[in-house]
Amino acid sequence: MTDWQMLVTSALLGIERRPLQLSPDAPLPVPTGDDAQTLLRAAAVLAVQRRAGYAPPHDDAPLPPAPEETQPCCSRRAAHYLAELLSDPYRHYPMLVEWLERVAVKRQRLPYALLPVIFDHATRWKQLGPLAALVGGERGLWLAAQNPGWRHIAGADLNDAWHAIRSKPAPVHRDEALKAVQVEAGRTPEQALQQLLAGRRVEAAEVVDLLLDHLLPNPGSKIAYVSGYSLSLLAMSVSPDELNRVTARVRQTHATGIGGLEPVLRLLELRAEMLRELDRD
Repeated sequence: MTDWQMLVTSALLGIERRPLQLSPDAPLPVPTGDDAQTLLRAAAVLAVQRRAGYAPPHDDAPLPPAPEETQPCCSRRAAHYLAELLSDPYRHYPMLVEWLERVAVKRQRLPYALLPVIFDHATRWKQLGPLAALVGGERGLWLAAQNPGWRHIAGADLNDAWHAIRSKPAPVHRDEALKAVQVEAGRTPEQALQQLLAGRRVEAAEVVDLLLDHLLPNPGSKIAYVSGYSLSLLAMSVSPDELNRVTARVRQTHATGIGGLEPVLRLLELRAEMLRELDRD
């Protein structure tokens, strides 16, 4: 059990029933004791350590100095959109990747306050590691090198990261979409659509048109019951030059009473706003 878990357990059960006992190698100075005030002080210390993304070393050797920063930070509004994506990173994952790629291409970096959050997600989703390295800046890479859990970010091959941004898989076309939505035995509509999109950068306007024109309005179509998540994933994969047209189509179809499109419409509108901000000079 980690020190943080032991602290939470003491807080939930009561310090009189579960005295706070941290591990012998707990980073100092973390107070211990048997009163509530001590627990609150320990929580404050551990919370700062977690937010800093780094546990202090157990020896007194000084850390290497952080290098001077050369990359400019992204705009405050761009950072605002990133924070909104990070509020639900599973739902917004395609847009999160898009945000990181566009900021990297502009040779900008993340705000320092968001580095620990992005690095934690890059630990969970390894494919984000090279992108996090590109937008971390010099001090972000320095910070990643101090945390054993983030060192794969500091050691990422930046040339491979640039290659991944520039290499775009072939687009999905109408015949592939038709095949995917013919749901086979043992597969749900959601699985069929997600298989179509898995691991690809989709030029998905034709697929959206297919869904809106022929499948969603048809009550007898199995794909009419596709999950909102799958539809959102598809919508967020539309190429930027088709985004306005697709948003207008989704808005028009939603106005006819077709259910399940309101979350998709909100995501499309959020993405359009985000891209406008990221495209500013």
